[in-house]
Amino acid sequence: MVEIQKAVYDDICQTLGEKEAECGGILGARMGEPISKFYFDHSGISTPDAYTPDYETINEILEEWAEDGMQMVGIIHSHGNEGNFPSCCDLYYCEQILRNNPSLKEFLLPIVTLAPFSIHVYRVSFFQKLRISKDNLLII
Repeated sequence: MVEIQKAVYDDICQTLGEKEAECGGILGARMGEPISKFYFDHSGISTPDAYTPDYETINEILEEWAEDGMQMVGIIHSHGNEGNFPSCCDLYYCEQILRNNPSLKEFLLPIVTLAPFSIHVYRVSFFQKLRISKDNLLII
C-alpha cells in the first residue's frame, strides 16, 4: 500500500487531473514515510504522446528537498485514456533512475488517467532485471 497525504493527492487532482494528457511531476517523501511532496513540472515538455521532464528544474527542486531530508520516490504523469499501464519508455526511464541511484530499492511510477480521473500506482524495482507490480493508494 502506498500512502499519500491528502493535500498532496488534492494537488495532483488540481494539476494533472485538469491538464491535457502527458503532463507530470515528481513525488517526494522522507524514507519510510507517506508521500508528502508533489512538484508539478510546469516547464516539462508535453506532447500528445509523451511527457519529458525538465531535468534542470527538477534537480533544483531535489536539492531543496534534500536539505529538508526529503527524496524523490517517484514520477507521476498522465496518460490519455488509451492506457493506465506504464509505457516501454516510462519503464526504461525508471530503470535508468534505479541504475544510477543504487540507494533506491524501488521507484513509484503512478499513471493518472483523466476520464474518469484515477491514479494507477506501480512499484518498479531493478534486481538484475526490471520488476513492476501494481499497488493501491491510501490517502491519509
